[in-house]
Amino acid sequence: MMIHLNMNMPELQIREISDATSSSAGGEKKILICEELDSSGLQLVFYDEQSGWTGFGGFSPSNIHHNSIFVFRTPAFAGIERETSVKLGLNKSDGSACSNTIHFTFYPQRVLDEQ
Repeated sequence: MMIHLNMNMPELQIREISDATSSSAGGEKKILICEELDSSGLQLVFYDEQSGWTGFGGFSPSNIHHNSIFVFRTPAFAGIERETSVKLGLNKSDGSACSNTIHFTFYPQRVLDEQ
Protein backbone atom coordinates (compact mmCIF):
# COMPACT_ATOMS: atom_id res chain seq x y z
CA MET A 1 0.00 0.00 0.00
CA MET A 2 1.31 3.45 -0.92
CA ILE A 3 0.40 6.60 0.94
CA HIS A 4 0.56 9.84 -1.00
CA LEU A 5 0.82 13.08 0.91
CA ASN A 6 -0.34 16.26 -0.74
CA MET A 7 2.11 18.81 0.61
CA ASN A 8 0.14 21.61 -1.09
CA MET A 9 -2.93 20.92 1.07
CA PRO A 10 -3.20 23.60 3.76
CA GLU A 11 -3.35 22.42 7.36
CA LEU A 12 -6.35 24.69 7.89
CA GLN A 13 -9.20 24.08 5.44
CA ILE A 14 -12.33 26.25 5.05
CA ARG A 15 -15.33 24.27 3.77
CA GLU A 16 -18.41 26.51 3.98
CA ILE A 17 -19.63 29.88 5.23
CA SER A 18 -23.21 30.73 6.18
CA ASP A 19 -23.20 34.00 4.23
CA ALA A 20 -20.29 35.63 2.41
CA THR A 21 -21.56 39.22 2.60
CA SER A 22 -21.65 41.93 5.26
CA SER A 23 -22.38 45.59 5.74
CA SER A 24 -19.24 47.72 5.93
CA ALA A 25 -20.34 48.59 9.48
CA GLY A 26 -19.40 45.03 10.49
CA GLY A 27 -20.69 43.23 13.56
CA GLU A 28 -22.76 40.70 11.60
CA LYS A 29 -22.84 37.13 12.92
CA LYS A 30 -21.61 34.43 10.50
CA ILE A 31 -20.85 30.71 10.73
CA LEU A 32 -17.70 29.22 9.18
CA ILE A 33 -17.25 25.46 8.79
CA CYS A 34 -13.74 24.03 8.54
CA GLU A 35 -11.98 20.72 8.66
CA GLU A 36 -11.31 19.72 12.26
CA LEU A 37 -8.34 21.67 13.59
CA ASP A 38 -6.44 22.79 16.63
CA SER A 39 -8.22 26.03 17.48
CA SER A 40 -5.46 27.57 19.61
CA GLY A 41 -4.02 30.79 18.20
CA LEU A 42 -6.44 31.05 15.28
CA GLN A 43 -7.29 34.29 13.51
CA LEU A 44 -10.02 34.93 10.92
CA VAL A 45 -8.36 37.38 8.55
CA PHE A 46 -10.14 39.53 5.95
CA TYR A 47 -7.82 41.13 3.38
CA ASP A 48 -8.39 43.53 0.49
CA GLU A 49 -5.50 43.20 -1.95
CA GLN A 50 -6.29 46.48 -3.74
CA SER A 51 -6.32 48.80 -0.72
CA GLY A 52 -4.19 46.74 1.67
CA TRP A 53 -6.96 46.81 4.31
CA THR A 54 -6.91 43.98 6.86
CA GLY A 55 -9.64 43.16 9.37
CA PHE A 56 -10.14 40.34 11.84
CA GLY A 57 -13.29 38.35 12.57
CA GLY A 58 -14.30 38.57 16.21
CA PHE A 59 -14.69 35.34 18.15
CA SER A 60 -13.70 33.73 21.43
CA PRO A 61 -12.86 30.10 22.30
CA SER A 62 -16.50 29.57 23.33
CA ASN A 63 -17.52 30.42 19.72
CA ILE A 64 -15.63 27.39 18.34
CA HIS A 65 -17.66 24.18 18.29
CA HIS A 66 -16.31 20.65 17.74
CA ASN A 67 -13.01 22.21 16.56
CA SER A 68 -14.58 22.81 13.16
CA ILE A 69 -17.43 25.35 13.45
CA PHE A 70 -16.75 29.05 14.14
CA VAL A 71 -19.39 31.60 15.04
CA PHE A 72 -17.85 35.02 14.49
CA ARG A 73 -18.65 38.69 13.91
CA THR A 74 -17.47 40.54 10.82
CA PRO A 75 -15.05 43.46 11.15
CA ALA A 76 -15.96 46.98 10.05
CA PHE A 77 -14.57 48.07 6.68
CA ALA A 78 -14.96 51.85 6.92
CA GLY A 79 -14.81 54.20 3.99
CA ILE A 80 -15.86 51.92 1.13
CA GLU A 81 -18.19 53.51 -1.41
CA ARG A 82 -18.96 50.45 -3.50
CA GLU A 83 -19.31 46.72 -3.10
CA THR A 84 -15.84 45.37 -2.31
CA SER A 85 -14.72 41.76 -2.60
CA VAL A 86 -12.01 40.68 -0.16
CA LYS A 87 -10.36 37.41 0.78
CA LEU A 88 -11.13 35.58 4.02
CA GLY A 89 -8.82 32.98 5.49
CA LEU A 90 -7.78 31.30 8.73
CA ASN A 91 -4.26 31.85 10.04
CA LYS A 92 -2.35 30.73 13.10
CA SER A 93 -1.23 33.86 14.96
CA ASP A 94 2.34 32.53 15.08
CA GLY A 95 2.42 32.18 11.27
CA SER A 96 2.78 28.39 11.39
CA ALA A 97 -0.28 27.65 9.21
CA CYS A 98 -2.81 29.27 6.93
CA SER A 99 -5.92 28.10 5.11
CA ASN A 100 -7.30 28.33 1.65
CA THR A 101 -9.07 31.67 1.12
CA ILE A 102 -12.65 32.36 0.12
CA HIS A 103 -14.21 35.49 -1.35
CA PHE A 104 -16.22 37.71 0.98
CA THR A 105 -18.11 40.87 -0.04
CA PHE A 106 -18.64 44.04 1.96
CA TYR A 107 -21.41 46.47 1.01
CA PRO A 108 -21.27 50.18 1.85
CA GLN A 109 -23.47 51.05 4.82
CA ARG A 110 -25.43 53.64 2.84
CA VAL A 111 -26.55 51.00 0.32
CA LEU A 112 -28.06 48.94 3.13
CA ASP A 113 -29.66 52.04 4.70
CA GLU A 114 -31.48 52.78 1.41
CA GLN A 115 -33.07 49.32 1.19
